[in-house]
Amino acid sequence: TACSTAVGATTVGLDHSWVGDVVLKLTSPGGTTVTLIDQAGGALNSGNNFCQTVLDDSGASSIQTVTSADAPFTGTFRPANPLSGFSGETGDGTWVVNVSDNASFDTGSLRAFTLELAGFTCAP
Repeated sequence: TACSTAVGATTVGLDHSWVGDVVLKLTSPGGTTVTLIDQAGGALNSGNNFCQTVLDDSGASSIQTVTSADAPFTGTFRPANPLSGFSGETGDGTWVVNVSDNASFDTGSLRAFTLELAGFTCAP
């Protein structure tokens, strides 16, 4: 609810002390994996925290181009790889979110993650 750049913030979706190290992947029940965030802004991006961050293929800018001055990262962005990679798959089943840190000495927690499935049309 309250976006913050504080390390360890409990009010953000993903708190992390150096987002340039974060890789976030989503795997469908069918086994397809899409990398949604791949070291956003590059390895030197020292910005903290994702808060109310929406990843949508139609976002105006890519999550990959954020800078530390943009922190906390709030708004709608295109993911590192298109969510359309899941096209044609069922939404039923277990989805897996994997968050990894590619460096030492950083801390973080995935506190909230929501998956909204759209695009299905029922036949008359």
